[in-house]
Amino acid sequence: MSQATTVARDRDARSNDGARDAKTQDAATRKPKSKLLRRVLMVGGVLILLVAVLLYWLFTGGSVDITDTYVRAARVSISTDVSGLVKKVDVQDHQEVKAGQVLFRLDPSRFQIAIAAAKANLAQVKQQFYGARHSYLAQVAKVKAQEVLVHNDQLNYNRYAALVRSGSVTRADYDNAKYKLAGAQAQLAALKAQTGVSLAKLSNDPKIHLKKTPQYKAALANLDQAEL
Repeated sequence: MSQATTVARDRDARSNDGARDAKTQDAATRKPKSKLLRRVLMVGGVLILLVAVLLYWLFTGGSVDITDTYVRAARVSISTDVSGLVKKVDVQDHQEVKAGQVLFRLDPSRFQIAIAAAKANLAQVKQQFYGARHSYLAQVAKVKAQEVLVHNDQLNYNRYAALVRSGSVTRADYDNAKYKLAGAQAQLAALKAQTGVSLAKLSNDPKIHLKKTPQYKAALANLDQAEL
């Protein structure tokens, strides 16, 4: 009976060892399967996320809403040669543009006013030029007429100066002739001064052409600048 008990115990031990070996083998088999499943789930999850992002991108038109968001991007400052207010923008956000394409338009009212003012100034320069020439010619005529008067008064004074010595004329007549000559000479000097002023407006050249005067050149340059 003792031998039979020993045999039974050996059988039970072998059975237990076989069960443990089977469990160990099952555990070793499950570990690779679980790692493989984990990898498959991770890769699948990433693929699903990428597909979702791609579908969102396609259905939203390939744009991203950046309201109240600052984005770092290449930017180019655009400015004009002249200052003014923008009246119209001819392009839209994210629009592709080409060289020479109109991007925006400025309000032309300020430029139109500047052009009108420059034209008015040019017209005024012309008027002043022809007015100065007319005044100069008139002053020259007055000078010539006054020179004749001075010449005649000088002759009268010389005659009275000779007669007063002989007593043929009174001292009062002589003094009147003397004062008349002095007045005529003073008038002549004033007319010559006025003629000089008119001549200065003609750049001291009575025969100068309008377009050669500094005033006309400056006014024309202002007009050209306003029309740019």
